[in-house]
Amino acid sequence: MSIQVNPTVSPRIITIPEADGTSITIQSLVNQIRDWEDEQANLSYPYLLIASGKEVLDESTKVGITAVLINTKLKFADRTSPTDCDIYGGNLVAVDVDGYPINAVEYAENVTVTIAKSSSATLVETGTSGLTEEESIQLLSITNKPTLTQIESSSILAKENTVSSRASQSSVDSKPSLTQIESSLILAKEASFIETQAQISEVQYQASDIQDTVDPIKSKTDNIPDIPADEVSVQSIIEAIGSPESTVFEHLGSIQTKTNALPATPADESTLTGIKGSGWTDETLKTIKELVESIKKGRISVR
Repeated sequence: MSIQVNPTVSPRIITIPEADGTSITIQSLVNQIRDWEDEQANLSYPYLLIASGKEVLDESTKVGITAVLINTKLKFADRTSPTDCDIYGGNLVAVDVDGYPINAVEYAENVTVTIAKSSSATLVETGTSGLTEEESIQLLSITNKPTLTQIESSSILAKENTVSSRASQSSVDSKPSLTQIESSLILAKEASFIETQAQISEVQYQASDIQDTVDPIKSKTDNIPDIPADEVSVQSIIEAIGSPESTVFEHLGSIQTKTNALPATPADESTLTGIKGSGWTDETLKTIKELVESIKKGRISVR
């Protein structure tokens, strides 16, 4: 299995699956990281590391590999029982987004990691080694332990102008320049700034929602008098208008008296038809009353 990378956290986490065993070489780690970086889906992410080394010292000796993780940590997958894991074949260090050294290994449950570092006796003299005083300070701030590998690789990084921006092969002969390293750090800072801006916008949006809820409540509470009526005031009003309970029961008694007088089976339409009699047309009680009044006054003759 290949490494697993979580590029959305800070620092980013590279996990070595349990199936890959309990050890990894710096060369293998560099190769797998470069393969991950070269995938189309991952091209938008800043570099995970810069690597240098393998310069020839003599016919049989080469400088070891040094890998610098950029705002990234290496983690062996959690284990169910205590396990010793090893990283060897070079040097592994890490820096945060601001370039300050951090622990290169992320904690994993039941895992103890040992890093076997490669170093050589060196002597740094500004002006004779190819490094300026400023370059020497930058180099020492990365690892705090300058080695021959780091000194020579830093000199190469400062002078090269035609190196490929990415290593697409298993070797580390192509190295990013100092400008590319700084660009990666700037991109990481910009991503952090954008994330912070998004969080601020979300807080402002929530504050607006709260204000929309508070305003209607305030408009209602503004109408409440400064000194609301107390219990004594309410009691005095009740005494002034009399006992509301007795008034209600009084009306209920009157209503009950009237409803008791209603027949158990009120007249329906057939009963009304019987009362009207056959031959009834469109006469109304009002019309009948008017006719009776006219008869009484002698306006209509009765045959």
